[in-house]
Amino acid sequence: MRTHQLLAPIIGIGLLVGCSADTSVGSAQDTFEPDTVADVAQDAALDASEEDTAVDVQPDRQFDTGASQDTQSDTAGDTGCSSDEQCDDGNPCNGLEACDVLSGDCTPGTPPNLDDGIPCTEDSCDPGIGVVHSPKDELCSAEGACLQGVCDPSQGCTAAPLTPCCGNDLVEEGETCDDGNVTEGDGCSPKCQLTSMCDSGCTKSEDCAEGLVCEGWPKTVDGAFGQCVDMAMIDGENTPCDLNNPCPEGLACLGEYAWGGGGWCVKGWMAKTFYNAEQVAIPDGDAQGVTTAITACGLATVPVDVVVTLNIDHPKPEDLVVTLYDPAASPEEPDNGASFIVWNQTPDGASTVVAGFPGDGGNARSWLH
Repeated sequence: MRTHQLLAPIIGIGLLVGCSADTSVGSAQDTFEPDTVADVAQDAALDASEEDTAVDVQPDRQFDTGASQDTQSDTAGDTGCSSDEQCDDGNPCNGLEACDVLSGDCTPGTPPNLDDGIPCTEDSCDPGIGVVHSPKDELCSAEGACLQGVCDPSQGCTAAPLTPCCGNDLVEEGETCDDGNVTEGDGCSPKCQLTSMCDSGCTKSEDCAEGLVCEGWPKTVDGAFGQCVDMAMIDGENTPCDLNNPCPEGLACLGEYAWGGGGWCVKGWMAKTFYNAEQVAIPDGDAQGVTTAITACGLATVPVDVVVTLNIDHPKPEDLVVTLYDPAASPEEPDNGASFIVWNQTPDGASTVVAGFPGDGGNARSWLH
């Protein structure tokens, strides 16, 4: 924008006093008579009344003159381009403009091809930086429980190890459980976080949806419920099984641990994994030790296979004895036939199989001392 400085005009008033004959200026035809004093005074009054007009006119003339100069300057510069640099608008997304030197015109560029041929990238163009290929891992998948799909901007979808891996039967950093699967509703969530299985459910079949029945309500445990289950027959049910010959999907092998000759396949809900993430301190030199409880629910008939997995952090595990109690037993009577030693002063033992709980147990207690 051009800034114009407005200059106030200087109005001069001349007074001619005295006697004079007519004065000629220029040719004989260009003559004039000098103003009288009265005329001069009148002109002065007129000039004073038209001061604003004079102020307006003079700056306008200056502005007009400047505008005229601008127009001439612009016209002189709009003679056409002489190089590609003069045509470039700085936006790579609409292509590189070029200069046609013969005509002096700028020609538009060709927009870049955004597609990089990689299905898992999001292709776009940023006027500031140009073409962008943003990898989207969510567009990739990978086979295997401990693999995750990753988008490589140059190669496409690849597989990378998933750490921690929920479903590998190892409790890793950030996990509170890992039961070897990512099944919902089994006490260990698909994200390997402990969830309660027994603090909601049913106490009678009328609480369940049509076609389901209420099973495994541990009545002796406060706040515990049974679970609504489907009793319909499943293909493969009642067929033989053992540790080396597992049941088809959806079934569990009953007695695969307790009976050396193997067991038979039953509905999958009859075998569940229950957790207790309570952190308990093991007292030193106390024969009574400390007890912690695990509530089991939603099962059928009597317990047959009981697999106990422990996670113990102790400087001398060889000093520990771990005892599993049936709810009908008492911690004060460890030898009454209803208790089982699952870890007896062995530095490396962490998982032991026991069997033979009498009756329907709803609460198993581990006694550590």
